[in-house]
Amino acid sequence: MEHGNRFPAAEEVNVMVSIVSARTDFFQHKTDEPRPKTKTSSDPGFAGAMAVDTQLFSQVALNGDVAFLGCDLEIDRRYGRPNPGAASLLREKTGAAGAYQGLYDLGSVTSTDPSEAMIEIADTAATVVNSGGLPIIIGCDHTASLAGLLGSARDETERPVYVYFDAHFDLGRNCTEDDRLHNGGFVGEILKRKWARCAVNVGGRSIATQLNYPETPRFASIPAYTSTSLLTQCLAPLKGETIYVSLDADVLDPAFAPNVACPEPGGLSLEALHICCRWLNDNCRVIGADLMETFPHQGDRSVEDALLKCLLTLTGKEPQPETPQRIRTERSIRSPAGPETPPLRKTDVPYCRLVESEAATPCAQTPMKHRAQTTRLTALPS
Repeated sequence: MEHGNRFPAAEEVNVMVSIVSARTDFFQHKTDEPRPKTKTSSDPGFAGAMAVDTQLFSQVALNGDVAFLGCDLEIDRRYGRPNPGAASLLREKTGAAGAYQGLYDLGSVTSTDPSEAMIEIADTAATVVNSGGLPIIIGCDHTASLAGLLGSARDETERPVYVYFDAHFDLGRNCTEDDRLHNGGFVGEILKRKWARCAVNVGGRSIATQLNYPETPRFASIPAYTSTSLLTQCLAPLKGETIYVSLDADVLDPAFAPNVACPEPGGLSLEALHICCRWLNDNCRVIGADLMETFPHQGDRSVEDALLKCLLTLTGKEPQPETPQRIRTERSIRSPAGPETPPLRKTDVPYCRLVESEAATPCAQTPMKHRAQTTRLTALPS
């Protein structure tokens, strides 16, 4: 049976196997294999979230509740300092950051194989979405964002816009066509395979990113040097869109976030990032998000707290006192004024339903060719 403009389920695995190299065979797995369970803890989770397993979250979650998932494994780093264990340290550093209502921590990915870790992330994100929640993936190298995107959008009838805050475009322009599934090229693969409707970068400024910048269909960027007062105007073409949002910590200027895997001078301020996240929450439909490329350190936790605050603002969460009644065992307690819960959908299928034929649903206008032309995003690229 077909689902909108997606491939029939029987064809999905074969399609994915045919387009990825054996070296980065993220997508091969059998649908009847048992899914690995994440590892939870009784300690407070990210931003003070309550630790639960995925099954309990599915039982108690209300619409709009946030579910964190950590991944301490680097999936495929090609650039920057390695940062394995970043998610666990971030959890430890921000456990006292709350209190927020409606936050849950599903623990950490247990898979030690990169391909299986990608599957675990995507399956968990899909389960969260099917339960009416919003998945937030906290990872190491940026490649894990691809799994978050595909899992969050698995059952969407139309592909989302991939919005990523990053000092680098990660288009893999110096890589071969079959070697882009890594932290320096996965966005290029997203565009090539049409796993997102289009991609919008905010904060790109790397010198290597700008050199000989080729035309890239369905891609546009808002440079880091855009003033804070103009940022929301530049984001205006995204109004009303369904989006997945990724935060690479190096989008921030090193003065605000020195502990990142691949720092670049001249980035956004924390205030500017927070303003963007609030605008996206107010004007777009956010289906999932992630934070990548933080670097483990034992110093002050203020930057990590601020980054998580940006993520929670993006998902509509503000600090509120927690109450013992927050964990509910009955979905019937849900406020009648809230949106209806989407019907529960199967999640034990491959997470590649966004893969399509050449018949795409393009964004509106012509692609922007040179970085100098992208000081304002006037229309979504086609």
